[in-house]
Amino acid sequence: MQRSRRRLWTWTVTAVASSLVLAALVVGVFRLAVLAAPSYKQNIEDWVAAVMNRPVDIGDMDLTWRGLRPTLQFFDVALQGVSPVTPALEVAELELGFSLRDLVQGRIMPVAINVVGAVVEVVRDADGETYMLPITAFEVALLDLTSTDARDWMKAVITDEMIDTA
Repeated sequence: MQRSRRRLWTWTVTAVASSLVLAALVVGVFRLAVLAAPSYKQNIEDWVAAVMNRPVDIGDMDLTWRGLRPTLQFFDVALQGVSPVTPALEVAELELGFSLRDLVQGRIMPVAINVVGAVVEVVRDADGETYMLPITAFEVALLDLTSTDARDWMKAVITDEMIDTA
């Protein structure tokens, strides 16, 4: 009986120590990634500009940890529009949260997106029609959430496309 207790104690101490060493390694790798993240700002700007077919400017970026997700934070993001003076889209802060499992499997797709302080410029052409920016990656539209019908429609889309699909 005494021998089995000692073995259990040895296995427990070994498991706890191994977990602490593994956690220290993960923290160390993450700290190195935090230091390296800002050096990729220009690469990310170039990639987004190529995808969006518009120049983009990122003021600053950071890598943080939110809950169980590594999160890329972008500050003062501006997507150039028709006029070189005023951007078509300005975002004070953009956060992209990633799943650890997806990152380990090589899938770099955000699972959470937070946008803070978005400003969109709407341009009218000579006929008074809204000028839509040709964005190659995805379609963009504005939704008036002060309208009850628009809110109900958006709830239905979120339920059908996001909650039911998940």
